[in-house]
Amino acid sequence: MAVIEEPLNKICFKASVRGAYSCLWHYKIQHLMISLFAALPFCIAGLSGILDPVYQAGPSTEAVQDEYHMALLVLILTTFVWAIPSLILWHRLFLLGPEHLIRKKFWPMLTRSFRLIFKILSLMGGLTVIFAIVFAGILYLVNVTAHMDDGSVDQIGRGEAYLYGSALVIFILCVFAFAMRFSLAFCAQSIGKPMGFMASWKLTRHNTLPMMWGCFLALLPLVVGIFAVREIIMLGGNMDIFLRQSTPTDNLYWLILAVAPILTLPIAAICSQTAFFYRECNACDHREM
Repeated sequence: MAVIEEPLNKICFKASVRGAYSCLWHYKIQHLMISLFAALPFCIAGLSGILDPVYQAGPSTEAVQDEYHMALLVLILTTFVWAIPSLILWHRLFLLGPEHLIRKKFWPMLTRSFRLIFKILSLMGGLTVIFAIVFAGILYLVNVTAHMDDGSVDQIGRGEAYLYGSALVIFILCVFAFAMRFSLAFCAQSIGKPMGFMASWKLTRHNTLPMMWGCFLALLPLVVGIFAVREIIMLGGNMDIFLRQSTPTDNLYWLILAVAPILTLPIAAICSQTAFFYRECNACDHREM
């Protein structure tokens, strides 16, 4: 007897954008707290001078300072690695509410962070394989173009640039699509529910384009706003919050901590929107077999 699958909800990308912004506004105080939690370790490391060897290192091939590798490790830990528990807090806020944001026991947060890191690394490994296949295809096309009878050097150069540009766009779109389709697994892991990538993929089928459009439309004004804030700060105080200065000053680290709620808005918006997707795709009722 054939198994009839229940119809999946069709996501409206406009509703997802409204839902993400509405959730961010409703939990603005909690977002402020989480953004400071996310930026504080980096700013403390910068104020203490630990990160100075990273920004003082030049582009030359000369031997780097002895403290450079340790400073680079601290930079990675206080940014990329520390972002994982921050993402968990944002997901818990938007999925469970502020009353379940922080638990008395710290151990579940730690284990979920490790599991989320494992899932992210697994996804990055899969995307690396896709990139290798696409790159191999580009090299093959370049070799074919190079052996054309009437192919001049200029034509081949333009062809390579077009192929590499097209491959980069395709790869970014693939990363974007996979991240959206697998986002339910990250949401579930943040609130302590098991869900694999395949389950997330099945629950989000037929919703790839609405999810991508919703995410793009939600991020665009926030990214533009961040660049506008950066230009205003550059004009007013000649400090670059994107840390393109040779060695950031203490005032710059304090400024980054002050504007952390604005700088982290795109990340919070993604968490808010994926939480919307989680609810709309009925992932709350999903049970791993």
